[in-house]
Amino acid sequence: MDKLFFFSFWGIVSLIAMLLCAIAWRDGRTKLISLGENIALVYLGVLWHLLSDSQLTSLLLGLLAGVAGFSIVAGKIIVQTYKNQPLSLYHGDAILFASTGFLLGPLGLAYAFIINAPFYIFHHLWIAKRAKRSIWKGYAPVAPAYCIAVGIVFGFEIYQGGML
Repeated sequence: MDKLFFFSFWGIVSLIAMLLCAIAWRDGRTKLISLGENIALVYLGVLWHLLSDSQLTSLLLGLLAGVAGFSIVAGKIIVQTYKNQPLSLYHGDAILFASTGFLLGPLGLAYAFIINAPFYIFHHLWIAKRAKRSIWKGYAPVAPAYCIAVGIVFGFEIYQGGML
């Protein structure tokens, strides 16, 4: 039974890593994150929590972190839409923050946002240089840098044996 647990646990971890790579690649190319990818991430997160030593409280805290992340980004989208401003984040980003909040928990989500910042700044500067435009203009997709940050935090959570 231990071998089955080992392969199923690491199988779920590798599927989560591959899904994060797919989300980052697709958002980097098309600026779209599908609902199906986010739902798959939530399902894999549930399986990971069931196979790891997570407690029910960590599951509920992760769910609350996901709802809080979604609410903050959705509120920003609503305000920008109401003020007729161009959107800096889209609905797929909001749902991505919710699904990764469920996966990482509240502290892990906070770490992912902090780690995301330098990766996003580098990505934005790289896109601006390639497009030969000012760094103050244009849009860079959030998911490629954010998925790297989620992967780093998720790796630390696996190393520690549970949610941060």
